[in-house]
Amino acid sequence: MISKCCKAKPLFSLGYAHGVKMYDDTYFGVCSKCSEQSEFIIEGDDNHIFNINIAKQLVKDIEGLRDADFHVCKQDIFQSQGGTKDDKGEYPCSCEHFDRVIDKVQSLIINWEGAE
Repeated sequence: MISKCCKAKPLFSLGYAHGVKMYDDTYFGVCSKCSEQSEFIIEGDDNHIFNINIAKQLVKDIEGLRDADFHVCKQDIFQSQGGTKDDKGEYPCSCEHFDRVIDKVQSLIINWEGAE
């Protein structure tokens, strides 16, 4: 991330990597070179890191949805009433849907980190 005024890094951290998001890939912060308020833009490598951080946050968000009180897994209820995990039948585990999406996002993260 670099400032539009001096092409320098931000002075301090607010939000993503030292700036407050304004729109698209533009952030607002204080320039480390001139100490003035400036717009900052994400360039090449920073954008790559930005994508990895977003993907990691997505994993946490999906895990939060899976574990939230409003998500009631039929298999968990079935097992709490004496059913066995092997006997899924009409009580499939809906947690697996969340876990499959988490696996896909984690696969992207691994690929992106390997490309660094």
